[in-house]
Amino acid sequence: MGTSPNFTRGRVVVVIFTDIESYRQEKSLYPKPVAQALDWLAQQDLAALKPGTYEVNGKELFAMVQEAVTAPKAERKPEHHFKYVDLQYLLEGEEVMYVGRPPRDGRAPLEENREKDIVFYDEAADELPIYLKPHQFVLLYPTDLHRPNCTESEIRTNRKVVFKIALSTLEL
Repeated sequence: MGTSPNFTRGRVVVVIFTDIESYRQEKSLYPKPVAQALDWLAQQDLAALKPGTYEVNGKELFAMVQEAVTAPKAERKPEHHFKYVDLQYLLEGEEVMYVGRPPRDGRAPLEENREKDIVFYDEAADELPIYLKPHQFVLLYPTDLHRPNCTESEIRTNRKVVFKIALSTLEL
């Protein structure tokens, strides 16, 4: 198992949560790869998108169409990434996504797979819920812990597009 990024207690979670209509009005504020992802999505027949991976710009930007069954928060593990920013766009359904920071006690992750660009923890600190409805999206930077596909009520199957945007393509 490799080593995780060195988090500090004061780390700020940088999450962008908005909807497609607001994005259209604020498009000039977004990094080019984010605009490229959402422009690609606007050109698709959303009802016809089948689960799978779609190349948008090679390994620098690709889309994964997913059908995921929601579960209570306790059944999902917080995760983060190293190389990619997640843009998670909900197509159908409702989802609660929890975002937070790494555990304050510095404990090691449960699982780390750099090849698959994912790290799982057993818990996160200072988690906050984000309630996603269709055509809303969340932009999560690599070290933002997030617990996707949760529900506080009924279990449902959601359709979403998860764009993977290479961190190296963003001007930070």
